[in-house]
Amino acid sequence: MEAIYLIGPSEESVRCLMQDFSSQNRTTYKAAHVYFTEACPEDRFKEICNSLAAKRIRTLKEINIAFTPYESQVYSLDNPDNLQIYFNPLRATERNAGLEKMAEQVATLCSTLGEYPSIRYRGDYDRNLELAQLVQLKLD
Repeated sequence: MEAIYLIGPSEESVRCLMQDFSSQNRTTYKAAHVYFTEACPEDRFKEICNSLAAKRIRTLKEINIAFTPYESQVYSLDNPDNLQIYFNPLRATERNAGLEKMAEQVATLCSTLGEYPSIRYRGDYDRNLELAQLVQLKLD
């Protein structure tokens, strides 16, 4: 039986994928069709290519749906920690990665909707500019 994986390119998801194909002779599935919900980092992609799973993967695509749609005009970035990462000084070490992920999610939403918006932000908080630039960079 062949399997379809619809996963985020997280370290844990990729590890579980490779675990399903960790043996050359005994695998969970005959083949895999892997669809990442957002861009897969280069190091994670190389990790997959160098594993036993690479021989069994028939499809490997990024489909850019790094958000959760609830209704036709309602969506979520599905990360309850976003506000903490954005504003809490105690979580400053996580901030760059968090902003990068938020920008990627907003950009994939725009791409999915076929929109290329003008990016505007309030200038009274420095991180607004940083997030706006990241989103613009992802859209370009």
